[in-house]
Amino acid sequence: MFLLITGGSASGKSWIAQEFAGKMDKEQSTIVLDCVAETLTEKIRTYQGEVLPQQQIVEEILSEIHALGEQTDNLIVVTNQVFSDVPGTDEQRKFMECLGQINLTLAKEADLFVEVVYGIPIWRKQNDEKKGWW
Repeated sequence: MFLLITGGSASGKSWIAQEFAGKMDKEQSTIVLDCVAETLTEKIRTYQGEVLPQQQIVEEILSEIHALGEQTDNLIVVTNQVFSDVPGTDEQRKFMECLGQINLTLAKEADLFVEVVYGIPIWRKQNDEKKGWW
């Protein structure tokens, strides 16, 4: 199962991810990736001083997340919302564009998708099997 959790800064998304992880079947393996924005920041640092190959970075991060998903029964991914703030620099805009592309792809692929607002999980995508799971 693949669960994507998003929310604003200090929204409680990491806490919610840990709560979900605690509710997973103990017979199954679970990985929590917290957070995609930090992963993106580290990836960008590897390209420091070079022209930012945005699409390559997006593809590399998605590939790494897919590889994690193949190694576990349950993958919980935490990510930040983007474009709720206006980017101040061109570099910030490029970062937000990359994160936005990653988030769009992950939201499409996720079995479950939750937005956290003030610590409250709001279901954006769920299948019938998981209704009422929380």
